[in-house]
Amino acid sequence: MLDINALDRIIKETVKAIEKSKLQIYDIAENTRAEMSRVSDELREVKEEVAEVIKRVDKLTAAEKKARMRLMQVSKDFRKYTEKDIKDAYEEAHKLQVELITLRENEKLLRYRRNDLEISLRRLESTVARAEKLVSQVGVVLNFLSGGLQDLSSKIGELQQAQQMALSIIRAQEEERKRVAREIHDGPAQSMANIVMRAEFCLKLLELNPEKVRDELVALQKLVRLSLQDVRKIIFDLRPMVLDDLGLADKVRIFDV
Repeated sequence: MLDINALDRIIKETVKAIEKSKLQIYDIAENTRAEMSRVSDELREVKEEVAEVIKRVDKLTAAEKKARMRLMQVSKDFRKYTEKDIKDAYEEAHKLQVELITLRENEKLLRYRRNDLEISLRRLESTVARAEKLVSQVGVVLNFLSGGLQDLSSKIGELQQAQQMALSIIRAQEEERKRVAREIHDGPAQSMANIVMRAEFCLKLLELNPEKVRDELVALQKLVRLSLQDVRKIIFDLRPMVLDDLGLADKVRIFDV
């Protein structure tokens, strides 16, 4: 016999443990929200930096291209430009090139940081969502466990009866499946295999002896009818006609009488 008092004590201890876990989950969710807010702010700042760097890269790229064109121009015409002009043009182009390389590396690092922050933010959002869902589920469990133990013994008995009934239904279903499988294997399945063989034989007769094809088709027709009868019998055994006429409830009442 189940000790209801012991069960009540166990449930109360379980409720306390679950309430404690619920508070811990809530703390995790709150801490995660705070971290999510920080990451979101940092991500916004990094995105602004990336946008600014991209502008500078575009501007510096145009200037560097212009400096290279200038260098090519002064390098081709020694009569018009002095050695100092060439040197100045070279130094300017080199300087812009170095700045552009440095700026592009900075852009690459910022993009990597931005992507990393976006991944972190998605993970934090997922963690918060799971924590909120878990808190909700734990709340449902607490409400259920805190509902009291009135008529618990009778409810347990009803559950045990329902479990036994379910097991009986499952066993009956399994037996019925086995029976139907045997009937199909020994009846329609064998007949179908025979029909296939007879049909193949008819195809060969069309080439070798067409006069006998009609007799074979007649025999094949009889075999199909017999198979159809077997299938109908199996269907009838699965659902007797009285169920269609009266319904399952009336059928059970008939047997009760």
